[in-house]
Amino acid sequence: MKSRVIFVFTFLLLFPVSQLFSQPGPMSDGSMMPRMRLMEELKLTDDQKKEVEKLHFDLQKQMIAQRSKIATSRLELQQMLRADNPDKASLEKKIGEVSQLATQVHTMRLNQWFAVNKLLNADQQKVWKKALVMGANMAERMRMNRGMRGMMGRGMMMQRERMHREMMREDDDD
Repeated sequence: MKSRVIFVFTFLLLFPVSQLFSQPGPMSDGSMMPRMRLMEELKLTDDQKKEVEKLHFDLQKQMIAQRSKIATSRLELQQMLRADNPDKASLEKKIGEVSQLATQVHTMRLNQWFAVNKLLNADQQKVWKKALVMGANMAERMRMNRGMRGMMGRGMMMQRERMHREMMREDDDD
């Protein structure tokens, strides 16, 4: 029973994190249009363009490596949860590891934002900051939309609530 509660809790905890990393960020959505439009709006010099492209390339390489670490850690966590007698301390440690890796992704993106910002003059920095705010707003809307739809459609939220009620009922029975 307790292993089932741990499994369900861990799934509910990690699901939003996995969604965050399975989707590209607001300004790295795979399409070149928003990024190119921003580059045009910034009116970068040729040297600035080269440096921004280098920073973007370096971030992409780091993100590939980081996503691999996250995926590996999540896979290890799943394996640990399948054990006949999962060890709570080990599970907590692995969840902490996954969380730490997720935090590092955010830090990498933040560091890149500041690195680009440092290359820009005052007028360009205003445009860059505006893009950051717009990107953050877009990301929040996407997260809210994804949350509303859930992994398996609208029923996912209801299913989570049902599972939570069942767990509470079973805990009361113990």
